[in-house]
Amino acid sequence: MPVAIPANIGSVIYVQMRMIACTAYMADYDLNSDQTQTFVYACLAGVAVNSLLKQAGIKFGVKFANGVIKKIPGKVLTKINQKVGFRFITKFGSKGIV
Repeated sequence: MPVAIPANIGSVIYVQMRMIACTAYMADYDLNSDQTQTFVYACLAGVAVNSLLKQAGIKFGVKFANGVIKKIPGKVLTKINQKVGFRFITKFGSKGIV
């Protein structure tokens, strides 16, 4: 198992580098130039930063929503659920927001 994970990551990075290099080649850039290599590294770094920001945004949204729900009084939650007709929001339940 420890050997399979780095091999998988390496193959994914290799395929991504080939796709970026293909894009540069179709735009008539020399594949051995520093400009193309910088383009490849910038694209790979951009993908990594994008995924990190996405994960951080999701975690922040979940924490924010949980904080807001915990501040709502129980009577208000009961009235919301009665108006909707089913359990829409629970305060400390396992479901959270549906």
